Amino acid sequence: NDLISANRLQLFTQGEILVYKLILEETAIKFEGLGPEQMLVYQEIEKSGNRGIWTRDIKLKTNIQQQILTKTLKILEQRNLIKSVRSVISKSKKLYMLFNLEPAKEISGGPWYTDQEFDHEFLELLSLEILSYVSSIGLADLNSIASKVKVSGISKVELSYEELELVVQTLVYDGRLEEVQSSVLIMTGH
Repeated sequence: NDLISANRLQLFTQGEILVYKLILEETAIKFEGLGPEQMLVYQEIEKSGNRGIWTRDIKLKTNIQQQILTKTLKILEQRNLIKSVRSVISKSKKLYMLFNLEPAKEISGGPWYTDQEFDHEFLELLSLEILSYVSSIGLADLNSIASKVKVSGISKVELSYEELELVVQTLVYDGRLEEVQSSVLIMTGH
């Protein structure tokens, strides 16, 4: 009971079995003074990972009244235990996730979005950087393009191979690059 009242134990179920998990002391300090409803809300948000969870879903899973839920979310945000984020899919609704997590690309829009808006300017600058690079060396493969983009500093976030491949494929479809053999690109006459 002392461990539970000091927030040193986390209770959850696996199937129909009640499981206790010991919480580190420094972690427990963050939860000091939180009530059972607040811990329950925190745990639901924690389960959602970097995809976050809508307020409505927290309410359904915890069965907590809206007024108490709103107050609980505010307290957890003030303590920097959770944060609210807006999804590029549904900008009017807030998602909640743990404070230290980065939202999943499906939520944030990945590197193509800035402040929930599609970043046309960034995509055009990236395209021009790729075109300039391919033009300067004649032939380029995706690996060399990825290396060039990485060292150029054009992107504030590291772009994955797949993300760069999407940009290159768009340039091929637009007729701005030509694929001469699998993964080898040259400039078109445009």
